[in-house]
Amino acid sequence: MKRKRIALALSLIMTLTSINVPLSQAQGDIENHWAKQTITKWQQEGFLKGDKNGNINPDNNITRAEFITLINKALGYNKTGDKIKTYKDIKQTDWYYSQIMTAIEQGYISGTSKDTISPGSNITRQEVMTIINKIANTKSKSQIDKNQIKDIEKTSSWAKQSVQNMIENGYIAGYQSQINPTNKMTRAEAITLIEAYKQNNRTLSFKGEYNLGQINNLTILTGDITIKDTQIQDLIIDKQAKGKIQLQNVQ
Repeated sequence: MKRKRIALALSLIMTLTSINVPLSQAQGDIENHWAKQTITKWQQEGFLKGDKNGNINPDNNITRAEFITLINKALGYNKTGDKIKTYKDIKQTDWYYSQIMTAIEQGYISGTSKDTISPGSNITRQEVMTIINKIANTKSKSQIDKNQIKDIEKTSSWAKQSVQNMIENGYIAGYQSQINPTNKMTRAEAITLIEAYKQNNRTLSFKGEYNLGQINNLTILTGDITIKDTQIQDLIIDKQAKGKIQLQNVQ
Protein backbone atom coordinates (compact mmCIF):
# COMPACT_ATOMS: atom_id res chain seq x y z
CA MET A 1 0.00 0.00 0.00
CA LYS A 2 2.85 2.37 0.84
CA ARG A 3 4.42 1.78 -2.54
CA LYS A 4 1.09 2.32 -4.29
CA ARG A 5 0.59 5.60 -2.48
CA ILE A 6 4.05 6.89 -3.39
CA ALA A 7 3.52 6.00 -7.04
CA LEU A 8 0.09 7.56 -7.18
CA ALA A 9 1.26 10.65 -5.37
CA LEU A 10 3.94 11.42 -7.89
CA SER A 11 1.94 10.31 -10.90
CA LEU A 12 1.24 13.08 -12.28
CA ILE A 13 -8.50 22.09 -5.83
CA MET A 14 -10.20 23.95 -5.16
CA THR A 15 -11.98 26.85 -6.83
CA LEU A 16 -10.49 29.49 -4.58
CA THR A 17 -13.46 31.25 -3.08
CA SER A 18 -13.77 33.99 -0.52
CA ILE A 19 -15.04 31.52 2.05
CA ASN A 20 -12.48 30.93 4.78
CA VAL A 21 -12.94 27.57 6.50
CA PRO A 22 -10.84 26.91 9.62
CA LEU A 23 -8.26 24.21 8.97
CA SER A 24 -9.68 22.04 11.73
CA GLN A 25 -13.02 21.96 9.89
CA ALA A 26 -11.50 21.20 6.49
CA GLN A 27 -10.13 17.78 7.42
CA GLY A 28 -13.28 15.70 7.01
CA ASP A 29 -12.69 14.20 3.57
CA ILE A 30 -8.89 13.95 3.74
CA GLU A 31 -8.46 12.33 7.16
CA ASN A 32 -7.48 8.93 5.73
CA HIS A 33 -6.42 10.12 2.29
CA TRP A 34 -3.01 9.20 0.82
CA ALA A 35 -2.32 12.88 0.05
CA LYS A 36 -3.37 14.22 3.47
CA GLN A 37 0.09 15.48 4.40
CA THR A 38 0.56 17.52 1.23
CA ILE A 39 -3.02 18.82 1.20
CA THR A 40 -2.75 19.92 4.84
CA LYS A 41 0.53 21.69 4.07
CA TRP A 42 -1.11 23.57 1.20
CA GLN A 43 -4.00 24.59 3.41
CA GLN A 44 -1.57 25.94 5.99
CA GLU A 45 0.28 27.87 3.29
CA GLY A 46 -2.98 29.40 2.07
CA PHE A 47 -3.05 27.75 -1.36
CA LEU A 48 -6.22 25.74 -0.63
CA LYS A 49 -9.54 26.51 0.99
CA GLY A 50 -12.38 24.13 1.63
CA ASP A 51 -15.81 24.51 0.13
CA LYS A 52 -18.74 25.82 2.20
CA ASN A 53 -18.92 22.44 3.96
CA GLY A 54 -15.20 22.41 4.69
CA ASN A 55 -14.45 19.64 2.17
CA ILE A 56 -11.41 19.52 -0.15
CA ASN A 57 -12.86 16.81 -2.47
CA PRO A 58 -9.39 15.39 -3.19
CA ASP A 59 -10.54 12.65 -5.58
CA ASN A 60 -12.68 14.91 -7.75
CA ASN A 61 -11.40 15.83 -11.19
CA ILE A 62 -9.78 19.25 -11.54
CA THR A 63 -10.56 21.72 -14.32
CA ARG A 64 -8.01 23.56 -16.40
CA ALA A 65 -8.89 26.84 -14.68
CA GLU A 66 -8.55 25.31 -11.21
CA PHE A 67 -5.20 23.73 -12.06
CA ILE A 68 -3.89 26.99 -13.50
CA THR A 69 -5.00 28.81 -10.36
CA LEU A 70 -3.07 26.37 -8.19
CA ILE A 71 0.05 26.73 -10.32
CA ASN A 72 -0.07 30.52 -10.08
CA LYS A 73 -0.69 30.48 -6.33
CA ALA A 74 1.98 27.90 -5.54
CA LEU A 75 4.68 29.33 -7.80
CA GLY A 76 3.90 33.01 -7.25
CA TYR A 77 3.07 33.88 -10.86
CA ASN A 78 1.25 37.19 -11.44
CA LYS A 79 2.07 38.44 -14.94
CA THR A 80 -0.54 40.47 -16.78
CA GLY A 81 -1.06 41.28 -20.45
CA ASP A 82 -3.54 41.30 -23.32
CA LYS A 83 -2.86 37.97 -25.06
CA ILE A 84 -5.99 36.60 -23.39
CA LYS A 85 -8.11 38.65 -25.79
CA THR A 86 -7.37 36.03 -28.46
CA TYR A 87 -9.67 33.55 -26.71
CA LYS A 88 -13.43 33.74 -27.15
CA ASP A 89 -14.57 31.37 -24.38
CA ILE A 90 -13.49 33.50 -21.44
CA LYS A 91 -14.79 36.84 -20.21
CA GLN A 92 -13.65 39.37 -17.62
CA THR A 93 -16.44 38.48 -15.19
CA ASP A 94 -15.22 34.87 -14.88
CA TRP A 95 -13.58 34.19 -11.49
CA TYR A 96 -10.56 32.69 -13.22
CA TYR A 97 -10.03 35.47 -15.81
CA SER A 98 -6.92 36.94 -14.19
CA GLN A 99 -5.49 33.47 -13.51
CA ILE A 100 -5.84 32.42 -17.15
CA MET A 101 -4.35 35.73 -18.25
CA THR A 102 -1.30 35.11 -16.05
CA ALA A 103 -0.88 31.55 -17.35
CA ILE A 104 -0.93 32.76 -20.95
CA GLU A 105 1.50 35.60 -20.26
CA GLN A 106 3.76 33.27 -18.26
CA GLY A 107 3.87 31.04 -21.33
CA TYR A 108 3.05 27.69 -19.79
CA ILE A 109 -0.37 27.21 -21.37
CA SER A 110 -1.83 27.62 -24.83
CA GLY A 111 -5.35 27.24 -26.16
CA THR A 112 -7.21 24.09 -27.02
CA SER A 113 -7.74 25.74 -30.40
CA LYS A 114 -6.66 29.02 -31.93
CA ASP A 115 -9.40 30.92 -30.09
CA THR A 116 -10.50 28.69 -27.16
CA ILE A 117 -8.85 27.97 -23.79
CA SER A 118 -11.51 25.57 -22.39
CA PRO A 119 -11.18 26.72 -18.75
CA GLY A 120 -14.05 24.55 -17.48
CA SER A 121 -12.85 21.28 -19.04
CA ASN A 122 -11.32 18.65 -16.77
CA ILE A 123 -7.58 18.59 -17.29
CA THR A 124 -5.90 15.37 -18.42
CA ARG A 125 -2.66 13.90 -17.12
CA GLN A 126 -0.85 14.55 -20.42
CA GLU A 127 -1.98 18.19 -20.34
CA VAL A 128 -0.61 18.52 -16.81
CA MET A 129 2.67 16.87 -17.82
CA THR A 130 2.98 19.29 -20.73
CA ILE A 131 2.41 22.29 -18.45
CA ILE A 132 4.92 21.17 -15.81
CA ASN A 133 7.42 20.32 -18.54
CA LYS A 134 7.16 23.88 -19.90
CA ILE A 135 7.54 25.41 -16.46
CA ALA A 136 10.47 23.18 -15.49
CA ASN A 137 12.03 23.46 -18.96
CA THR A 138 13.16 19.87 -18.62
CA LYS A 139 15.84 18.43 -20.83
CA SER A 140 16.39 14.70 -20.65
CA LYS A 141 19.79 13.01 -20.40
CA SER A 142 18.21 9.77 -19.23
CA GLN A 143 17.61 6.58 -21.19
CA ILE A 144 14.73 4.21 -20.52
CA ASP A 145 13.07 1.55 -22.62
CA LYS A 146 9.64 3.00 -23.40
CA ASN A 147 8.33 -0.52 -24.03
CA GLN A 148 8.10 -0.84 -20.24
CA ILE A 149 5.25 1.68 -20.29
CA LYS A 150 2.21 -0.30 -21.35
CA ASP A 151 0.08 2.67 -22.42
CA ILE A 152 2.71 5.05 -23.79
CA GLU A 153 1.14 4.79 -27.26
CA LYS A 154 -2.02 6.44 -25.90
CA THR A 155 -0.13 9.72 -25.53
CA SER A 156 -1.22 12.36 -28.05
CA SER A 157 1.41 13.44 -30.58
CA TRP A 158 1.56 17.00 -29.20
CA ALA A 159 2.33 15.70 -25.69
CA LYS A 160 4.82 12.91 -26.44
CA GLN A 161 8.04 14.85 -25.86
CA SER A 162 6.75 16.45 -22.67
CA VAL A 163 5.53 13.13 -21.29
CA GLN A 164 8.87 11.50 -22.11
CA ASN A 165 10.77 14.33 -20.41
CA MET A 166 8.62 14.09 -17.29
CA ILE A 167 9.12 10.34 -16.98
CA GLU A 168 12.86 10.49 -17.65
CA ASN A 169 13.27 13.24 -15.05
CA GLY A 170 11.34 11.33 -12.40
CA TYR A 171 8.31 13.60 -12.12
CA ILE A 172 5.89 10.87 -13.22
CA ALA A 173 6.31 7.43 -11.69
CA GLY A 174 3.33 5.61 -13.16
CA TYR A 175 1.46 2.73 -11.56
CA GLN A 176 1.58 -0.90 -12.64
CA SER A 177 3.67 0.16 -15.66
CA GLN A 178 1.04 2.63 -16.85
CA ILE A 179 0.95 6.43 -16.91
CA ASN A 180 -2.68 6.85 -18.04
CA PRO A 181 -1.94 9.94 -20.18
CA THR A 182 -5.53 10.62 -21.26
CA ASN A 183 -7.11 10.07 -17.85
CA LYS A 184 -8.49 13.05 -15.98
CA MET A 185 -6.30 14.26 -13.12
CA THR A 186 -7.70 14.51 -9.61
CA ARG A 187 -7.24 17.42 -7.24
CA ALA A 188 -4.99 15.37 -4.94
CA GLU A 189 -2.78 14.20 -7.81
CA ALA A 190 -2.45 17.75 -9.10
CA ILE A 191 -1.48 19.17 -5.71
CA THR A 192 1.05 16.41 -5.13
CA LEU A 193 2.68 16.78 -8.53
CA ILE A 194 3.04 20.55 -8.17
CA GLU A 195 4.49 20.08 -4.69
CA ALA A 196 6.99 17.52 -6.03
CA TYR A 197 8.11 20.06 -8.62
CA LYS A 198 8.36 22.84 -6.03
CA GLN A 199 10.42 20.71 -3.65
CA ASN A 200 12.53 19.15 -6.44
CA ASN A 201 11.53 15.62 -5.43
CA ARG A 202 11.61 12.74 -7.92
CA THR A 203 10.45 9.11 -8.10
CA LEU A 204 11.70 6.37 -10.42
CA SER A 205 9.61 3.29 -11.23
CA PHE A 206 10.91 2.38 -14.69
CA LYS A 207 14.17 0.55 -15.35
CA GLY A 208 16.86 2.55 -17.10
CA GLU A 209 19.77 4.95 -16.85
CA TYR A 210 19.08 8.33 -15.28
CA ASN A 211 20.98 11.60 -15.14
CA LEU A 212 19.01 13.91 -12.86
CA GLY A 213 21.41 16.74 -12.04
CA GLN A 214 20.87 18.25 -8.60
CA ILE A 215 17.74 17.16 -6.70
CA ASN A 216 16.49 17.10 -3.14
CA ASN A 217 14.77 13.75 -2.62
CA LEU A 218 14.81 10.65 -4.81
CA THR A 219 12.60 7.60 -4.27
CA ILE A 220 13.46 4.44 -6.22
CA LEU A 221 10.65 1.90 -6.58
CA THR A 222 12.34 -0.67 -8.82
CA GLY A 223 15.72 -2.25 -9.49
CA ASP A 224 17.82 -2.39 -12.66
CA ILE A 225 18.42 1.34 -12.42
CA THR A 226 21.64 3.31 -12.92
CA ILE A 227 21.95 6.86 -11.60
CA LYS A 228 24.73 8.97 -13.13
CA ASP A 229 26.19 12.43 -12.49
CA THR A 230 23.57 13.35 -9.89
CA GLN A 231 23.56 15.12 -6.53
CA ILE A 232 20.91 13.84 -4.12
CA GLN A 233 20.07 15.18 -0.69
CA ASP A 234 17.97 12.18 0.44
CA LEU A 235 17.75 8.80 -1.26
CA ILE A 236 14.97 6.31 -0.47
CA ILE A 237 15.00 2.81 -1.95
CA ASP A 238 11.76 0.90 -1.60
CA LYS A 239 12.29 -2.44 0.13
CA GLN A 240 10.37 -4.18 -2.67
CA ALA A 241 12.73 -2.89 -5.37
CA LYS A 242 14.35 -5.99 -6.91
CA GLY A 243 17.44 -5.89 -9.11
CA LYS A 244 20.66 -3.94 -9.26
CA ILE A 245 20.85 -0.25 -8.43
CA GLN A 246 24.09 1.43 -9.51
CA LEU A 247 25.32 4.90 -8.55
CA GLN A 248 27.99 6.40 -10.80
CA ASN A 249 29.49 9.79 -9.93
CA VAL A 250 26.63 10.38 -7.47
CA GLN A 251 26.95 12.50 -4.36
